[in-house]
Amino acid sequence: MDTYRFPPLTDFLLDQIAFAMENQNMEGSLDLKEGEVITDDELSFLDEEEREDPHRFVRLPEWTSADGFRLMEEYAEGVRNEAVRQRLFAALDRGRGVFRAFKDVLATEPALERKWYLFKEQELRKRIILWYRTETDAAELEALPPEDEELFEEILLEDFTFEACELADTEEIRHLVETLLLEIGTTSAAGTLIGEALHNAEPKLTHLARTAAGGLAGIIIYTLVGNSTAEILLYGIDVRYRGLGLFRLLFDGFSRQLGRLRVGRILFRVLEQDSKLKELFIRHGAAPIATAYELTTHQWNTNHANSEQAFL
Repeated sequence: MDTYRFPPLTDFLLDQIAFAMENQNMEGSLDLKEGEVITDDELSFLDEEEREDPHRFVRLPEWTSADGFRLMEEYAEGVRNEAVRQRLFAALDRGRGVFRAFKDVLATEPALERKWYLFKEQELRKRIILWYRTETDAAELEALPPEDEELFEEILLEDFTFEACELADTEEIRHLVETLLLEIGTTSAAGTLIGEALHNAEPKLTHLARTAAGGLAGIIIYTLVGNSTAEILLYGIDVRYRGLGLFRLLFDGFSRQLGRLRVGRILFRVLEQDSKLKELFIRHGAAPIATAYELTTHQWNTNHANSEQAFL
């Protein structure tokens, strides 16, 4: 069975996807084998075996005329010139021919017309990047143009807030901590170490990520060791918000907050299942200082010579 990876989301591919999404007369997919967009008409020319490969083609994100209309409404609401704004809304209220009428109004205002096309392009790119983030692993987006990484972080900053908090024992925090520990395994070696660290007597501090509605989306729980070192005891993102790159922004805010407090070092563990997180930290200069291992007594006792025999 063939396996495929998502291609790098280059500017050219972004433009291909955006063009296909806006074209209401055709539907398309991303061909993972060729790394390009293919329309349903083009797909029909492939032989049956290629067409029915279940892993090769991924449907593009949906973009309907209703999406386009809502985008025009959003843009019109942001126009400061009252007269032009009213003309734009009048065009949107006319029913048939609404898209042409909207463009005709903008054609009389060249500056606003240019701004509209830029606004629409940015919104489409946001939709595509969010879709790509959902469909792929973060590591596969390393080739994303820097401006689009910045754009994606802007999207997250619109939808999430980040805050330092001295509380670590509220109901919402306890609920997220319990969920994260259940994922790790409360009786596993890692779960035991983290659980003991969370229940020791040292004061705990937190750095939180919240949704626009105020819900808890992510957490870093840590303690200060002396005046210049922070030790992270537990970190995690609510499962509903994973795959967006949210942890990187949460950690960024956390690190900058510590910098303002003149805390210069951060100690933390990365679990084996978080290998991509390990790569992220190493890429940004993290240096390993120790490695934790788990060994069962059964494995040791079975595979190692019995030293007790020496005393018999």
